[in-house]
Amino acid sequence: MDVIYNDIALAPQNGISKYGDLRPIYSWKLMDNGIEYRIAYAIMDANTIDIILIGTRENFYKQLKQYLKTVN
Repeated sequence: MDVIYNDIALAPQNGISKYGDLRPIYSWKLMDNGIEYRIAYAIMDANTIDIILIGTRENFYKQLKQYLKTVN
């Protein structure tokens, strides 16, 4: 998962900023062996990024919303 260290950690604001009930979460898209993946994360402060969920594109946002309901 070099993308987490090489891309997200260096420029987390370059991810896709979500809106509505997923705000203030960002997502990052990537492909590996022909499979689309998503990474959901939150920028906590200038030095901290919380990775919330990593998974395939299928049902990703549904799973993310379900997870967020359990932690809020």
